[in-house]
Amino acid sequence: MSTITTVTLALLLAQTPAPKDSRPRHPLAPSMPLLTDAENAQYDAIIERFIQYDIGKLSKAEGAKAKEDFQRLRADAIFNLIDGFNRAAKMEDSCPAVVIGKKITLILKSTDDVDLLSFAKDNSGAGVKTRRHIGTVKDLQLTCIIQKGNLQRQRLAAGNLGKTANLPGAGNAGWPAVIPNMTQADFIAGAKSEQGPKLKAILAEADKRKLFDVLVIAAARPETEAKEIGQTFLEKNLEAKTSKELKELLKHAKPEARVAAAKAIGKRGFHFEKELIDLLSDEASSVQQAARQSLIQLTRGEDFGPSLDATPSQQSESIRRWQAWLAKRK
Repeated sequence: MSTITTVTLALLLAQTPAPKDSRPRHPLAPSMPLLTDAENAQYDAIIERFIQYDIGKLSKAEGAKAKEDFQRLRADAIFNLIDGFNRAAKMEDSCPAVVIGKKITLILKSTDDVDLLSFAKDNSGAGVKTRRHIGTVKDLQLTCIIQKGNLQRQRLAAGNLGKTANLPGAGNAGWPAVIPNMTQADFIAGAKSEQGPKLKAILAEADKRKLFDVLVIAAARPETEAKEIGQTFLEKNLEAKTSKELKELLKHAKPEARVAAAKAIGKRGFHFEKELIDLLSDEASSVQQAARQSLIQLTRGEDFGPSLDATPSQQSESIRRWQAWLAKRK
């Protein structure tokens, strides 16, 4: 977006929007009103001005006004904020992404709109490849997962989403203090049964201690929220693995580890096409599809399957075509 002039922005801010409580709801988030084109332009302009201020492109007076306008943005600007966050996060040296991310987090933590949380999880960080902001993107996604879990638990009588792990101090207000003293058995128990913020804290510590199999256990959970938290930490852990380590993980006993390794290989551009083709006959369909998607990434769009519902003969034909492609490439 081109930088809007101060005069134009002032005109946009001077517009008086119609009451929002009686408007049609946003199709992607029923808790949000549908904004007018003028309101969307106004919010986009405020966010862009804040980005320009934060990277030092505005005068002191203009910057103070840009900061003030940004701080006054409310929850109904969430879609504009997510767009602005993604735009700022694509800038390698951009600090505004962190500030915008914090504002988005505050909105998400206070919402009871599951649709909004799903949208934010799927779209925060879209197209962002700069490693500097991957942590902020992951934090936003985890916020969405945890808040969705909180809402689901609130809507269930007596909170029957699972039993609490038998950890020292479990269920007490001071539970984070016990995490540094946990044994590996405690981590395994927590990864199998904890929920929400407690599971996140346990996995964060497990990640620090390089307890890889603990992360795999959480990623294999049947509950959606716990599984997503586990997968997020597992994928984060693999970002620090070498190409040789990722290659070895393709042989891991747990399919969740093989899936994560296959995805990381495609994402990081390691050319292990032969090993990925071998995974197309894996016993787990999730592993097959992860290998297929990485092959598509590595070959810049080639896709010989197999599809998720492929028959054994179709699967064999897909593997044959991939092998023929690899032989030709060599």
